[in-house]
Amino acid sequence: ALDPARIHADYAAALPEKAAAIVAAVAARDTARATELAHKLCGSAAMYGFPEVSETARLLEEACREKQDPELLDELARELRASVKPAGGQPPGLE
Repeated sequence: ALDPARIHADYAAALPEKAAAIVAAVAARDTARATELAHKLCGSAAMYGFPEVSETARLLEEACREKQDPELLDELARELRASVKPAGGQPPGLE
């Protein structure tokens, strides 16, 4: 049987890697890749119960699509990375 808590925990464990791929794309100024990855993360994070991650990914996706200033993209990428690694090391949503 599918265990919702396990599915949630597995997704939470994968979030830092997903965010790192987006951060790398932003750092490389590959806005097409960053847009694609942020779009996917926005949807999946919302579905799995990570609204803060989803919202930050949405903002980053929009900023990439609008070809915003690279410094803004870098800041949003940092926020995204921080949103998947909260203080205390506990995956988000499992407090």
